[in-house]
Amino acid sequence: MRYHERAGLLAAPAHSGDNFRVTGTHVEKLSLIRHCRLLDKTYKEIRTLLR
Repeated sequence: MRYHERAGLLAAPAHSGDNFRVTGTHVEKLSLIRHCRLLDKTYKEIRTLLR
């Protein structure tokens, strides 16, 4: 997940009061990224798709 944040595909998620990551929409985006990578899409193409 942090790799995708550094690559610009995901925004850093908010943290709850006990410092856990809140990742509601990130799960959906990670699933989309995974499927795109299986289709040999580049990170640049995925970044464009997510905007």
